[in-house]
Amino acid sequence: MDKFADYIWYLLPGVLKKNKRINQLYIFCKVAGNIFDDIKAMLFRLRQETMLETCSDCMLEIFGQDRNMYQMKGETYIQYRQRLKMKAQIAEMAGLLQGILYALESVGYGNCTIYPLYKDDPDRWAEINIDFWVWSVDDQNEIDFACIVNEVMHTKKASTLPHYIFHYPILIQNREDIENCRTVHRFTSNFFENVLYLDGSWILDGTKILGGSFDNLDGRNIIRAEAELTEKISSKMTIKNDLWYLDGEVLLDGSRKLDAYIKEEVL
Repeated sequence: MDKFADYIWYLLPGVLKKNKRINQLYIFCKVAGNIFDDIKAMLFRLRQETMLETCSDCMLEIFGQDRNMYQMKGETYIQYRQRLKMKAQIAEMAGLLQGILYALESVGYGNCTIYPLYKDDPDRWAEINIDFWVWSVDDQNEIDFACIVNEVMHTKKASTLPHYIFHYPILIQNREDIENCRTVHRFTSNFFENVLYLDGSWILDGTKILGGSFDNLDGRNIIRAEAELTEKISSKMTIKNDLWYLDGEVLLDGSRKLDAYIKEEVL
């Protein structure tokens, strides 16, 4: 039984159910049932309006007033609802880098990273770079960026100075053919003799001598480019020698050398 009137009519004794079309009790059941059906519908709607997940768009302003969060310029109701739902997460992590990332995610920037500048310069101990990694130059966030900055300022530490950097991927599809060019590559090779590694494959019983040595040959890596053009060509090469990270992917079994260095050369 979907309607309350049908349920009331069902509860009546059979002797009172004669001549249903003109029965005054049936008319009363229909009127009272419609009233109770409307009350039930309003109760169900009230339950929905009291939950942030199911409330109507106009009720979002009421939830925003309770949380001191108002709809931003350019923010849609979907984005506003998502930001209100993340209020607890942001408040729990306020003052931390993760809290700033949550705040950025709530305003539509979920692909962000934060880099503290003290890692490069100890004097910049209170500065951070916030990198926005945008999927495409065509992606647009309608929220006013001043509102996004204000959201970050409310979440970060009071002493932190943020710098905002946007990264836009660009694909160059033009192809250029250059004739009469030649490249020359020279590499340095290491020669070694009697080198033993402490990898557990042999026993330290005196039968082996730990006197191996490496002999390096002098050499250079040279790249030359020749072109009969007036166009200026410049490039930079980054050399990473034996750059291993102690992140668990490389075992300390003697197969790798911990003598890494990074060198940049402008060509």
